[in-house]
Amino acid sequence: MKLKRWIKPVGDAPVLDPDTGRALPIEGDEVEWGIWWQRRMNDGDVVETSETAVRRASKVKEGSQ
Repeated sequence: MKLKRWIKPVGDAPVLDPDTGRALPIEGDEVEWGIWWQRRMNDGDVVETSETAVRRASKVKEGSQ
């Protein structure tokens, strides 16, 4: 079983998910952790977050539309 982590991008630059080819949502998402994501974290492109924070941000985003 692969390790999964909740992460979100830092700043406005899109961070592409290598598995889906799509940009990681601004509020964050759960990803299969690997060397690619570790490099993004080391470069300061993403930070670790929690499932609760991602769900809360998604609700706020939905409520503002």
